[in-house]
This record gives sequence, structure tokens and C-alpha cells, in this order.
Amino acid sequence: MLGYSGSEPNYKKAIEYFERAGKENMMEANFNLALMYHNALGVPKDMQKAIEYYKLASKQGMAEASSNLGLIYL
Repeated sequence: MLGYSGSEPNYKKAIEYFERAGKENMMEANFNLALMYHNALGVPKDMQKAIEYYKLASKQGMAEASSNLGLIYL
């Protein structure tokens, strides 16, 4: 889901916006935060945080989050 259009990504700003949106129960924001922590995009790799955000997005109905969570547990 993460993507950008040409210029260098501003991960710090992305995290700020995703965290804000995640607090408003936006599943895409929680999924993107999971991806960032899972893949160390602008933050240190943290699988516990990635799992936490995947679980939130999964509970909110995002199938991709459930899939990624299953792959981690596999």
C-alpha cells in the first residue's frame, strides 16, 4: 500500500500522519505503520510493533493485514 510519486519519501512525516489517522481507526494507516515497522522504513525494524499494527488493521477488516500476520506466524 505504501507508495510515493517520484521524490524521496518523508518517512518522519508519513509516520506522523499514519499515527494520527490510526487513532481515528483508519485501517489503511494502521496497515502502513505495520509495513513501516516490518520493513524498517524510516524506523528501526520492530516486529512487535508491526504485529500490533497488523492486528489492528486485521480487526478493522483489512485482509492484507491478516495475510501478513499469518505469514509472520508461519
